[in-house]
Amino acid sequence: VAPPQSDQLPQGVASDLPGQRASTLQEFMCMQRDLIAGYSEPSFQNELRRLNLIYGKGFEGRGGEDERSTLYLTVQRDVLPKYGFEGTRAGVLEMLSAAAAFNGHPEFD
Repeated sequence: VAPPQSDQLPQGVASDLPGQRASTLQEFMCMQRDLIAGYSEPSFQNELRRLNLIYGKGFEGRGGEDERSTLYLTVQRDVLPKYGFEGTRAGVLEMLSAAAAFNGHPEFD
């Protein structure tokens, strides 16, 4: 998935969602941008590199799934609540289910 260009997305969409969940393509694109920003932070990348050295890349199936999940949740727990989802593993699953409505959309994939 190519990261959305921040100059093509409106700013502040999350602040417009108090008490409600993201439901539009635009809202999910902003959430995607915020998640990518968190995953791009040096501290996240350093920890991901450390896990990759121990377990290999995630797709290699050599273990480390729980550790990776916990690492990704360090970003997701801060971002998801801004878009009306719990910052928990259950919230991640709910977000993925809701975002699936946009699978196949050229701007989202």
